[in-house]
Amino acid sequence: MTGNIKKWLADRGFGFITSDGGGPDVFAHARAFDPVVAFGEDVPTGTRVSFEVEQDDRGLHAVGVTRAAPEGLPVDDGEDVWSP
Repeated sequence: MTGNIKKWLADRGFGFITSDGGGPDVFAHARAFDPVVAFGEDVPTGTRVSFEVEQDDRGLHAVGVTRAAPEGLPVDDGEDVWSP
């Protein structure tokens, strides 16, 4: 699925994603990103991401988070011009 970073707390290493499909915001930890977001690194509000959702006893959380191309632009496949 895809969505946007709603809020990122760089000093804590986590934030929340709003899914394009609606529903509750999804928790995202820095380790869920590929590549991993360094501690203290900012992920700007509105950054497009693609991700999967898992649920555990604490609720929904994102896994396999990658920065996605802005809407309407192709993801870099070695030939396109946009790259995260």
